[in-house]
Amino acid sequence: MRFALITTVVAAALSAPLVAGATGPSMGQDQFLAAVQCEAYSSLPQFKHETAADYGQQMRLNGEAMRQPAETAARAQAEADAIYQHANTAAAPVLRQERNAACGAAGALLANRALAPDAV
Repeated sequence: MRFALITTVVAAALSAPLVAGATGPSMGQDQFLAAVQCEAYSSLPQFKHETAADYGQQMRLNGEAMRQPAETAARAQAEADAIYQHANTAAAPVLRQERNAACGAAGALLANRALAPDAV
């Protein structure tokens, strides 16, 4: 699963210049990075029994990565990689706390965008 997510993010980042010209991003940089962090934590094997796999969310984030600037997509990949590396050494309670913080931040950013959709 980790390899598939990393591979799709890399593919999205590499193809971003080809597709990004067609439409602009639908999320701001902070919103996108927070959503990627939340999804990275949620897709860890430690949490598979707690969260249903949401492949639709992964597909939406991959599509959004193509609309984001290349630097943002690369930063998102680096942050996801760091989360996966950190998961190899961190205890489950620490990861759970970090996942809750990341997903809470992502939810707050997306809720703020919903209240002010023109503020991207």
